[in-house]
Amino acid sequence: MIVAEDIWPGVEQQPTTDRRDELWVPGYGLYVNTLVYTYLRLFGAREEAGRLYDRMHLFAATEAVGTGLRGLLLPTRPYFALWAFEEYGSERFDLMGNSLAVLSGLAPLNLAAELTKLVRQGKDADLGYGFNEWHQAQHGRPKGNDWRTWSVALYIYAAECVRRGRTPLFDEVREPMRAVEV
Repeated sequence: MIVAEDIWPGVEQQPTTDRRDELWVPGYGLYVNTLVYTYLRLFGAREEAGRLYDRMHLFAATEAVGTGLRGLLLPTRPYFALWAFEEYGSERFDLMGNSLAVLSGLAPLNLAAELTKLVRQGKDADLGYGFNEWHQAQHGRPKGNDWRTWSVALYIYAAECVRRGRTPLFDEVREPMRAVEV
């Protein structure tokens, strides 16, 4: 018998229960589960974090992949899916969720380069950096609003990390697990 925890050891959320109150993210959302992975690592829950990592790296349930695979990795895109649930999922691009996935060590390193390319694009072609909140999966063009504060804030954080040669908080997340003293 397969139980829900065997299928997805992450956090299932109800629509509009994360930072995007105007966008429905049903099932297992990237942003929420990246935060869960991060706190599991910070608090030394190695086994749970490892299961979540493995699950998120399965292919998402999309039309291109078919049914039965319920992770968040997209086989035809350079980023994680916005959400996945059973046979359904969304290929919409979530800059914040994918940025946190890079910082926490969930995402492959080549994803950081792809995110930088996406961050540069904006609906306004005159902008040096668009910091657009989402890109249409079918063609990769920015469709959200330019200069979203969370996009800009994460980019500034990333630039400071490059300047310092380290990633405050996330260095600890990527460290080998250690027992938490209570």
